Amino acid sequence: MLERDGHSCFDCDWNYDDLNPADPRKSLELHHLLPHNKGGENTFENLVTLCNVCHDDVHAKGKEAELRAKFMASGK
Repeated sequence: MLERDGHSCFDCDWNYDDLNPADPRKSLELHHLLPHNKGGENTFENLVTLCNVCHDDVHAKGKEAELRAKFMASGK
């Protein structure tokens, strides 16, 4: 997933080259496009790379469907 996503956050394009002590983004994480509790699996097609801030935002702000649509439109 990291290689496919260019070692960058799929949502904001942050990567480790952008690491800055003043920025809350510190890591890249994998996010399930379709959550486990809705039948999502640990597959290449169901995982996307997000920075820790975007990952938190997707869950806190209920942006799962928006992110899935963006990913599907990307053709990745």
